[in-house]
Amino acid sequence: DSLGSTMFITFMIHILWTVGLHGSNIALPFTETILMKLGGENAALAQAGATEGYHVLAGSFLDGFVYLGGSGMILGLIIALIIAGRRRKEMIVLGGPPSLFNISEPMIFGLPIVLNPIFMIPFVLAPVVCAAISYLAIDFGLVAPVIMAKIPWVTPPIIGGFMSNGHWSGAALAAFNLVISVIIYLPFVAASEKMDAKREKNANM
Repeated sequence: DSLGSTMFITFMIHILWTVGLHGSNIALPFTETILMKLGGENAALAQAGATEGYHVLAGSFLDGFVYLGGSGMILGLIIALIIAGRRRKEMIVLGGPPSLFNISEPMIFGLPIVLNPIFMIPFVLAPVVCAAISYLAIDFGLVAPVIMAKIPWVTPPIIGGFMSNGHWSGAALAAFNLVISVIIYLPFVAASEKMDAKREKNANM
């Protein structure tokens, strides 16, 4: 339960996705056992009225604050595509609705992100950065600790943040992270648009 371990776990889950492996399922033995156990301990502390001794990386930490739209913070990518991805409208339609329930596979394999040298970078970077932000926000007492051992993984983003700690600060942190993920994705969406435009121009010559 440290900042380093939080970033490492998040990194490994997402780097596996970029080569076509289901990182979330591979990490399931850890996320479904250790994190749920620590989340249960946090819940017991909350029930007892404790003000300290809470674990930071616990329970629904990842579901509430990192998996916003699914692995890779895909909802952030969807919003970035809406802002700057004129050539990706079909992917917005295909991946947007599922991302509201944290289903990221249509984008991961449809865009694709797997083995895509442009989108692989923000797909890994956004969750790692937001996992670090979330850890520090909770560790410094800016956000209430996670007290839910497990929320349904299909809980929509921001609502999941609130459910994770039962406090408005959880929703605020999730919303903040979503904005950060959009900012991270935007330059890569713009770069992809430029490359697509160049390819179209060359094809028409």
